[in-house]
Amino acid sequence: MARLLGTGMGSRLRIDLRQEGGGTSTLLVTGELDLATAPTLEGAVTRLCGDGARRVVIDLSRLEFIDASGLHAVSAARESCQRSACEFGLVPGRSQLRRLLRMSGMGDGIAFGESQGGESYGSGPLPTEDLAGDSYLG
Repeated sequence: MARLLGTGMGSRLRIDLRQEGGGTSTLLVTGELDLATAPTLEGAVTRLCGDGARRVVIDLSRLEFIDASGLHAVSAARESCQRSACEFGLVPGRSQLRRLLRMSGMGDGIAFGESQGGESYGSGPLPTEDLAGDSYLG
């Protein structure tokens, strides 16, 4: 069952929470993750870790746009989980974001999963092929 966890900056960002068995909390992020909305994601992860979540998964498969601030928010979320001894997982979504994660080194050591719709993005390392297109990234 999903519930709205937060919205950011004029509803350009929506975060829905899906609680799953075993203490897993999945955040389904929809819209734009940028300078104005990134604190909403960071705050949501901090609250979940503080509330005792055992695993936090950020599902970016519905994300329409991300810039460097959004990427930093994902990194900060990972660090927040590490400080709280909470497992961190990520559904990177579009190929452009997977490429960015690979290029930045942020994909190292992250458990990757699949989106709510079932699109699998693997649980291993990010692909190393050069993926074309960057209209998704800021």
